[in-house]
Amino acid sequence: MKWKVLNIVILSAFMSIAIAPAHAAKKTTEGFLSDLSIGLGYDSNVYLTPKTSYVDLGQAGNPLVTPNVQSGLYIPLALKAGYVTTSGITSKYKFDGDFYMNSALSNANTYDHNVTLGKNITFDSGSELYIGLLAGYHKKIYYDRDTGEAKLSRRSGTNISNRYTHFDFGGEAIFRKQINDVKYELNSRLTTLKYNDPIVIAPLDHNLLELGVNARFPVFSQTTKLKLGYDFTARDYANRRARDASGTQRRANSLLTYFYHDLNAQLSWKVSNNLKAFLDVQHVYRIDNFVNYNNYTKDKVKFRLRYNVSPDAFLRAKVSYSHRKYPNAFAFDNPVAAKKKYDTLTASLKAEYRISSLGAPALWGKASYLKQDSSDLRYVYNHMTVAAGGRWEY
Repeated sequence: MKWKVLNIVILSAFMSIAIAPAHAAKKTTEGFLSDLSIGLGYDSNVYLTPKTSYVDLGQAGNPLVTPNVQSGLYIPLALKAGYVTTSGITSKYKFDGDFYMNSALSNANTYDHNVTLGKNITFDSGSELYIGLLAGYHKKIYYDRDTGEAKLSRRSGTNISNRYTHFDFGGEAIFRKQINDVKYELNSRLTTLKYNDPIVIAPLDHNLLELGVNARFPVFSQTTKLKLGYDFTARDYANRRARDASGTQRRANSLLTYFYHDLNAQLSWKVSNNLKAFLDVQHVYRIDNFVNYNNYTKDKVKFRLRYNVSPDAFLRAKVSYSHRKYPNAFAFDNPVAAKKKYDTLTASLKAEYRISSLGAPALWGKASYLKQDSSDLRYVYNHMTVAAGGRWEY
């Protein structure tokens, strides 16, 4: 069934490309735009499996678990399509998916469909307002990270692998204005997420509210700019219960609500006409609105470089480190364990070359690495991917 979906997506992509040239001359003002990317990749740890054996303090009897790290080839596929009218109405469709070639790894297949419909409004003052609707379908299997098999309920053994698959729908608004050299942006989004119901455990349905504000302005010169921002997020669950101070979910507990406060800053520096550097720092504070069990603070720093080798080629490198700690929560959600914390290091490199002589298709290659350490040994793993492919824009 998953491969039938893949075939349909590929067919739809090529149908989009087939009709695109009729509108290509208009795409800067109005018309149809499509972008297809497909490749072949290798994944060193498909299920993000722990790298060593561990004693599972989250299961009865505290069994010794010996994980099975699995690797394999996959097909990364992405499609973007949209239509813009002269009146400022935009409709967009986006598909992203990873499909593994070995049937034994099919539980790791994942894909997302996203659709937006909105209108851009420009005021006489020069400010801009975007108002839109959004909807999506997201397919993800809930699997056992130690084995890659479909996840089963611990109490009844019922298959609950459909738990993460969901629809979402909602609305968003973005307001932008520039005063002198300062660019301001206000954004808001309200989304309802409707998950599949696994029956034997609570579904993950919830409402998501996002509010943000940021300002970007030059520092010292026009080649160096600073962006300061604040984002507030609330997740209000309809059925999921919060954990009490011992890490236990009980029916008597309140329904789960999380609040996030995100302070962030970005320094961008145009080193030369071909080289640009970015430094991002972020501090997030999450509040568990019951007894604060799952409160956490997260600090992250990220450094990026983009180098334009030529008008048709670029290199991009990223490296980031984050530390997340829970002052009240326990690893394995077991009071006998240490306090929960995570340290994550990521690095990636991407190269792309556009073949102008052939109508500007592009060849790309990328590699990524992730190393995560945690006091919860279920989430200590290494992960590497390498992929290459082509991209066509019309």
